[in-house]
Amino acid sequence: TLNARTLGSLGRLEELGANAESHGIDIIAVQEHRFYHPDNILKYHQVGSYQLVTSSASKNTVNSTVGGIGFLLSSKASDTLLTGDLNARLGPDESKFTFNSKTNRNGEMLKDFLEEFNLYTSNNSFMKPKGQLWTFESPLGDRAQIDYLIFRKKWRNSVKDSRSYSSFSSVGSDHRIVSATVKLSLRSSKKTKPHPIKMIDWKEVLSNPDMSKQFTIEVYNKFNLCLLLK
Repeated sequence: TLNARTLGSLGRLEELGANAESHGIDIIAVQEHRFYHPDNILKYHQVGSYQLVTSSASKNTVNSTVGGIGFLLSSKASDTLLTGDLNARLGPDESKFTFNSKTNRNGEMLKDFLEEFNLYTSNNSFMKPKGQLWTFESPLGDRAQIDYLIFRKKWRNSVKDSRSYSSFSSVGSDHRIVSATVKLSLRSSKKTKPHPIKMIDWKEVLSNPDMSKQFTIEVYNKFNLCLLLK
C-alpha cells in the first residue's frame, strides 16, 4: 500500500510501475493518485505490464484536485484487496508493535472495523525496529504509522513478514511503501474428535434392553470405582 501524494506529474506513474516490477510486487493499493474523472466510476490506466484501476479524485474549495484511491495490478493479480486513505494511528493499547504513542479518532474507527470483520493489520504484527514501522513523514520531520495492510485473521499464518521501507522514495511521496510477504498455507483444518458422550446412540440404548442394562452396569462400575479411589 502506498500514499503516492500524486501520480499526475510527468513520469510518476511509470516510476511506480517500474518500482513494482523491480521488487516483484503484484498489487499496490494506491492513495492520493489525484486523477480526476468524475464521469467514470472506474478508470483503467495501462502502465507497462501493469494496470492501474482508479476511482476519481475530487475537487476542493479552490478547485484543486485531491485524494483518489485505486489499485496497481500486475498481469497475474486479481481484485482481492480493499483500499482507503485511512490516516489512522494505532497506539500501544491497540497494537503490540506500533510506531505511534497513542490512538487517534481514525484509529478507534479502524480498530472497530477490524474487530467487526475479523481482520488484522499485518505491519503491526511483527517485531521491527522503529525505522521499519513508520509510514509517513511530515514537512517538519514528524513521523507516524498511518498506512496499513489488512488481512483476514484466518490467513495470519500465511503472512510471513510485513514492514514499510523507502525503496519507492523516487516516486516523490511523503509516505513510504508498506509490504507483506505471503506464503499461502492451504492445508485442511484438523477435525476435532467429538466428545464420547455425543457418540452414544441414545435411541438405541433406550430401545435395546440388553444394551440399556450393559450401559447401566458400566456407569455404576465407573462411579463405584471413583468412590473407592476417593
